[in-house]
Order: sequence, then C-alpha cells, then structure tokens
Amino acid sequence: MLFMDNFSMNNPTKEEKHFSLVFWIIISLAIVIILVIIFILFNGGAKKSTDYSNQGLNKSTNSSQNSKINRTSSNSSIVKKENQTQTSIFNNTGNTNIIKVNNTNITSSNVSSEISTPHKLNVSLGDYFLKSNSTDTNISQPVNNMTNSSLRESRELNLYYQVYYSSSVMSGIYNQYSDSENSLLDPILTYEIENLENFSITLNFVSEIQGYSLVSTDKIKIPANANYTLNQNPSLNPGLNLQELTNANLHYKIELSGDVLQEETLPIKLYAKDTMIWGYYLDGEFVDMSYWIAAWVTPHATEIDELISKSAKYHPDNAISGYLCDYCESEAEWQDYTNAQVKAIYTALKNDYKITYINAPIAYASNQESPQRVKLPKDSIRLSSANCIDGTVLFASALESIGISPYIELVPGHAFLCYDLNPTRTSYDCLETTMIGSYSFEEAEEEGVYEANEYFNDPQTQFISVSDERTYGVMPIN
Repeated sequence: MLFMDNFSMNNPTKEEKHFSLVFWIIISLAIVIILVIIFILFNGGAKKSTDYSNQGLNKSTNSSQNSKINRTSSNSSIVKKENQTQTSIFNNTGNTNIIKVNNTNITSSNVSSEISTPHKLNVSLGDYFLKSNSTDTNISQPVNNMTNSSLRESRELNLYYQVYYSSSVMSGIYNQYSDSENSLLDPILTYEIENLENFSITLNFVSEIQGYSLVSTDKIKIPANANYTLNQNPSLNPGLNLQELTNANLHYKIELSGDVLQEETLPIKLYAKDTMIWGYYLDGEFVDMSYWIAAWVTPHATEIDELISKSAKYHPDNAISGYLCDYCESEAEWQDYTNAQVKAIYTALKNDYKITYINAPIAYASNQESPQRVKLPKDSIRLSSANCIDGTVLFASALESIGISPYIELVPGHAFLCYDLNPTRTSYDCLETTMIGSYSFEEAEEEGVYEANEYFNDPQTQFISVSDERTYGVMPIN
C-alpha cells in the first residue's frame, strides 16, 4: 500500500519520524474538532427542545379546515419557570420600587445584594432589662449589681433592623397577599431583625395603611444570636372598593414595652380594584405578572349564574352541563358536545345581553411595564360592552362556572379565549370573543382557531390555563 511503501516501520528515518508525528497530531486534532461539533449540535438541539417545552402546551399546527386544535396531554400544564419572582411590586417608571427604608448588612432576595452599615435600634441594655422585666440570667448577670442610673447608661443592644415595603399594590388581589413564604406576592411590609445578643429580645411590630386598612400587630420574640424576618400585610378596611389610583401612607413602628424605638410613614400607591399589572422591572430584569389575569375570571359571581341560566334556552337540550357527557367517546363527539354549550353562552350574550365590542387594545406586551383597567365580568354584563380582554375573562368565567377548563391566550395588544373540549385535556378549541356583536359563533370559532395557529410560534404569546393558576394559588377577585 502507499502508506507501507513510503515508510519503513523497522528503521524509520528522521524525516519519517517527523512526518509521522505531524500526521498523528493532525488526526488527533481532527477527532477533537469532530467531537466538539457533535457536542455543539447535541446541546443546541436540547436547548431548542427545552425552549419549546417552556411554552407549556405542545400545540399542533392543524390545517385551517380543521376547527379543532390538538395537543398532547403530557404537556397540558402551563409551567412556571423555577425561581421566577412573583411579586406585587411594580411601577411605571422602569425602576424597582422595593424600598429600603434603612441601610443594613442584612440583604433580601428581592432587592439588590448591596451590603452597607447596619442600623441599630436605639435602646440600651439597661433600658431593655428594666422595661422587659426579663428574668433571663444572661441579661441579669451583668446588670444585677448596677443602680437604675447606671443601667440606663450601659451599652446599646447589638440589635439591628431593616425594613422593606411594596410601594405599589393591586387592590383587586390584595386579599391574596400572604405572610407565607410560599405566597405568590411579596408582602406589603417586611422587617428583618438581627439580634447579636446572647439572649432573646421581644419586640412589638405595628403597621397600617392609614385610612385604608386595619392595624396589623405582631409581638415577636427574637432568638439570641439570630436573624428574624417578619412579614405584615395590614387588611384593607371591610368594603373598601377603590375606583381610581390612590396615593396613601404606610405607617409602621417597632416598639419595646410600649415605647417606640423606630417608626416611619412611607408613600404607597393603591391601584383601583380593576387595574391589572402585566409586569414590572426588578433590578433591571422584567418580572411577568400576566398569570394574575386569572384572578379576573370570577365563576361564582351572581351575574355569571344568571348568564348560565339564560344560556340554557339556546342549547338543544335546554341544559348546560359542562363535561357530563355519557355518550362522548370520539374527539368529534366531544367537540360537538362542548361547543354546543359554548355556542349557547355566546348566543345569550349576543341576544339577551347585547354585548358589543369596544375597540381598546390591551396593554400586554412582553418585557414592558403596563398597568391596565380590565372590567370584571359583572361590569361587562352591566355595561353591555367589552374589549378583547374583558370579553375573554367574561367567557372564561362562564366556562369555569360549568366545569369547562378555559385558557386566556395573550399576544401583543390582543387576547382571545381557548378551552378544553374534554375533561382529559387532549384537545381544545378557541374563540374570538370580539366578534360577538356582528358575527356568528361558527365565524368567531374559526377566527379563534386561526389566531391560535397564527401566534403559535410567537415568543411573546402567553397561554394561561385558569385551572392551573387556581392550583398555583391565583384565586378569583372577590
């Protein structure tokens, strides 16, 4: 062979050795390059697959002749990204509005990790001993031989604090603020206390939104040599129903045995009950709040009950029963059965309620802060008008009330309705609710399916499952 004719394997010359070395170096480099290319291609494909799965639903690209959209049930849930911040703090200036009231060496996961000088609570060891009537031997030992005068002149406690608060809140979902660490919304007020003494210290924490809330009070024993975090969400006054953006004051104080150690009054904005915030910026990163639109879906409202009652007369069986079909087996049977009920609701809103479309695009757009007034379903019914998002939450409320699972599909500047055709969630249909005033149900359904397929690959599209959001903790607005 050519290789053997040119190289003597028994007595290679110097030139042959040099050529052989170069040859094997080239072969080794080629193998490395091939392995790198394979690695890049493999990981690129994996990333593409991961990005696709994050859409939450594996929607098929059906032809326009098919009014049913299929998807696999294994991907039926909307999946929230892990560690996604879900908070109630936002503003429309592009800056974070989590406020640091005082600087401290304690940081929070919701704010910048900047470390600065601790802020002491102004109380002496002697004052604390006298006011608390403590029997803790760790306290009494160093002071039991002192006079009252010397007690008051003793060193300050090594007790530090930091306060954070939300400068703007959505009053419509205020009842869903929680002190729990698992809350979807950050608390209105957070105290972080650092006790560097070798004994526990008991403090009283009081807060209120002046004129708009009840007073929240917590008496807390701060363990020795420990950090303690306390969240407070003062309950709004019973019956409070804000109709406009309201500027208010959040007042808090930290007390020791009735004496105020620290207090401050802070500005806070209360958005109107029907104001939805689609997102906000936090430390330069956009936090998506669009899933909270599920709170505007109110299936238990009296007006929705009345709508379902009136819709029954437009159904062939004079009944609205959700997924209670005892003969449905095929996808086609489920589609006909479920759509007959959705059509009955559509017809009732069209004929009995005279709902008309108001041309007002929604403010939703990916990576933009955007507060917007969204009518509650009862108000759309009362006013006989709705824009795209109003109509979508209205239909979603009606469907959820009868046990049909609705979805809210959000695209830049627009929203429309989708819904599961069967209880196993293997296929769904869509509806363009803005066509209710002038078009038939069939035309609105055809348009909804077209839009669903049109926006399927748009990275800004949000497909929000109301039933999934209920599981996550997003409840209807009261």
